[in-house]
Amino acid sequence: MQRWIWMGVFGVLGVTLVLGGLLVPAHLRAVDAAVIDQAGVDTRSVVEAGTSLLRLEKLGPARMLLQIAQAENVAGHEKLGMAVTNFALAHASLEVLGGADPVLENLLSTGGLGLPSTNLPIIGLIQRQDYREKILDYLSLSRRPNVREVLQIRQLTHTVLFPPADSSSGRVFDAVIVLAGLLLQGDHFTPSLQDEILKLALQAVQAGISEPVERALLDLMSLGMRLNWAELTLFVHPIEDVETLGQLALLAREHEDHMAVLFAAVHWSGQPGAVVSYLREFHQTGVQDLQYSLGCGLGGFKELLSLQARVYYPVLRQHVVELNPFSTYFYAVLGWCRITLWAALILKYLFLLAGGFLLARAYQHAKPAVSVLEQPLQVPGLDPVRQVLAALLFLLVISFLNEPFLAQESQQAEYPLQFALPAAGDVVLPGTTQAPDSIMNQVALLSLLLFFVLQALLYVACLVKLAEIRRQAVEPRIKLRLLENEDHLFDAGLYLGFVGTIIALILMSIGIVKPSLMAGYSSTSFGIIFVSILKIFHVRPLRRKLILESEPQVQERETPSV
Repeated sequence: MQRWIWMGVFGVLGVTLVLGGLLVPAHLRAVDAAVIDQAGVDTRSVVEAGTSLLRLEKLGPARMLLQIAQAENVAGHEKLGMAVTNFALAHASLEVLGGADPVLENLLSTGGLGLPSTNLPIIGLIQRQDYREKILDYLSLSRRPNVREVLQIRQLTHTVLFPPADSSSGRVFDAVIVLAGLLLQGDHFTPSLQDEILKLALQAVQAGISEPVERALLDLMSLGMRLNWAELTLFVHPIEDVETLGQLALLAREHEDHMAVLFAAVHWSGQPGAVVSYLREFHQTGVQDLQYSLGCGLGGFKELLSLQARVYYPVLRQHVVELNPFSTYFYAVLGWCRITLWAALILKYLFLLAGGFLLARAYQHAKPAVSVLEQPLQVPGLDPVRQVLAALLFLLVISFLNEPFLAQESQQAEYPLQFALPAAGDVVLPGTTQAPDSIMNQVALLSLLLFFVLQALLYVACLVKLAEIRRQAVEPRIKLRLLENEDHLFDAGLYLGFVGTIIALILMSIGIVKPSLMAGYSSTSFGIIFVSILKIFHVRPLRRKLILESEPQVQERETPSV
């Protein structure tokens, strides 16, 4: 009866600790959605940011934030949507530029030109010859040297990426030069970006090296083809250098259907470099995770950018934490996860390890009592060692199954910087290509580590079995027979190695993981290494000793004569 009581106590405590560990929202390769939610509490929302932009007559940018608010069902998005609709109806003249700009509005409305009634990307607007000539007349009177230097690019006749601006097919090149001058005149570039563009323009005009400035203008054109004037001015405002401008242009082409997310992330964070790093590291899921964090509020968005990790959305756990006492415990450790992530991870894995150890103790008490025949074979001092090994194996398995994205490969991709423009002046943008996979990718390294740890645990378990046989209170002859009986256990490393290799090859053949022969055959290799060490350096010496002790002739020679 006492045995069952102890089994129940250890079992309940073990399950409680395991559940407590699983409920800790801390992960090695991900950030929990609950952490992002918590970081966004009582911080500025996209609805509030959109309302503020609307007050500044920034209709286009406010619409961008409204799209995110509607997609993430942010509280108050209906009110913002109504405000945007009413503002657009009351100020229809702001549709084409996406916001109020008295200088540009007055410039394009004079001379009987009149502004279009529909929203247009700014490049589409400036490509119209009548509008472009009016802006050129305005910029030619500028007193700013950087504006005049940029406009001199129009005189280049030996260009690389664009047809010359004065040629019959140079309309696009002329339009993007005018756009750059307009942004410089309005102080919409950061000082560092202004200086860099001016340096490239001087290099093109004075030294005839035009490709660098053409690339910068091509990147600006990519953004101008997807944003109206108000959106473009806010988007480029925090960009510090030409390289970041180019990376954002590439991301705009890659995620053209999610320009609202890219715009909001760059504008709201003021850290375009961090946004570029995140989307390049997680090019498959980054946009979705950024959108989710934007919906959580400014605090949640900045938390995600600072952590630079994927977002994990645990559906099952969400139902569990709605119940008490799980809810109280979860929100207590949630705050701790935001303060010190590594401490939360240590707590999580200590709980899982302790829970596995207690479950192993419960199993030990659940086992039936040994028979009288096997009493001499019992070595109680080794039971805690076996339970620790079982706890380590449990921790390895539960971590592999529970840790999100642990076995998934990196999403990092590099994008090409090669473009071509046909004679007609329309841009041909290539598809993005991923960088070649590294031989030592993360999945291969993870598989190596997993196979090594499994083989190491099995190796230690075999050593424990050898220690048990060595300490059993039976004759050497019986110990030798018991040692022979464990041959299959001592060969288990080979069996495990073969099984691991077969499973890895099957997963590669059906496309679940990318091919990696090193990862596939490492399982068998580790099995051969560990089994060889075990049998040569441990089993063989013990067997030799027991053979000598079990032979009567050897014992008689060792006995001194009287």
